[in-house]
Amino acid sequence: MIKVYQNFLPQEQFDVYKTIILSNEFPWYFIDHVAYKEDTQDFLFFHLLLNEENVKSPFYKQLVDPLIKQINYKPFRIKANLYTKKELESPSGFHVDAAKPHKVALFSVNTCNGYTLFENGDKVPSIENSLTVFDGSMPHASVPQTDKKVRVNVNINLEWL
Repeated sequence: MIKVYQNFLPQEQFDVYKTIILSNEFPWYFIDHVAYKEDTQDFLFFHLLLNEENVKSPFYKQLVDPLIKQINYKPFRIKANLYTKKELESPSGFHVDAAKPHKVALFSVNTCNGYTLFENGDKVPSIENSLTVFDGSMPHASVPQTDKKVRVNVNINLEWL
């Protein structure tokens, strides 16, 4: 089941959030694939905030606390993703984020025509300040945007409690 929460953060809090993550001061790191290391046809930029319960970023408190306060699951990996504009809507490979049972919470920072595509055909558009939650065993793919310079989201992998 896929659940989408619109206007997830209060607008004032979201405006600060968006300003931080889209600023020229926020560091992004290049990775030469999106879903699988073998698939080097595409790339993205990422910023790891948390990995296996270890905070990896000085932006953790500002970017994670507002989201986690409203989610009743324990995160084990949190990563911000920045996709650049593409000419075609070509999905990444279908994948799951982790082998162990988990939920995924995907927070959209900006609105664009990119989306998350599920293997069953469901599509969830990228609409700013929305949070999409789904069972992590559902294969999904990222579909790049063709209308905006970037698509930014925060991917939160959560342990079942």
